[in-house]
Amino acid sequence: MRAIQVLFEPELAAAEERAEKRGEERGEKRGEKRGQNYKLVSLVCRKLRKGKRPEVIAEDLEEDLDLIKAVCQAAERFAPGYEEKKVFMECSKVLENQ
Repeated sequence: MRAIQVLFEPELAAAEERAEKRGEERGEKRGEKRGQNYKLVSLVCRKLRKGKRPEVIAEDLEEDLDLIKAVCQAAERFAPGYEEKKVFMECSKVLENQ
């Protein structure tokens, strides 16, 4: 058994390194997307505090109107302060599927 481990050790180490790198890349992409989504929610909340309507917000941010409407709908529960973290948590599933 030990002979087999020694024989395949370089290949196993290389495969483990590749798997770790793929995992890191996926995590980075996921984190980047989450950050972009949080920024979008933050901007929408700021505009809602100023009394802007979803159509105007979508145009200002150059985003899809249906997406902005979904964020605004989630944000309604947290009016008038529109707490960004709470709004983000409320609509994170919608944002992940975009």
